[in-house]
Amino acid sequence: MDYTDGTVFFFFNPFGADILRAVLSRIQTTLGSPPRPVRFLYLNPVHSAVFRSLGWLKYAGNKRTIFSSQQMERWVLND
Repeated sequence: MDYTDGTVFFFFNPFGADILRAVLSRIQTTLGSPPRPVRFLYLNPVHSAVFRSLGWLKYAGNKRTIFSSQQMERWVLND
């Protein structure tokens, strides 16, 4: 998939930790062209440790959504 125009990425625990790490790494490689802010919304964050392990993302809090009673974490590009 081409992630070069993406600015908001929504995940609902889509894959295991290894594939999630690979997808996030691929997104990271696109961030210089074009440079842009990005946000990740992670509903049902089973593999939250993957996000925490990345030095280029910053935790921006969590909340419950109107769509689900499950927790949703928010991650943004670390400036």
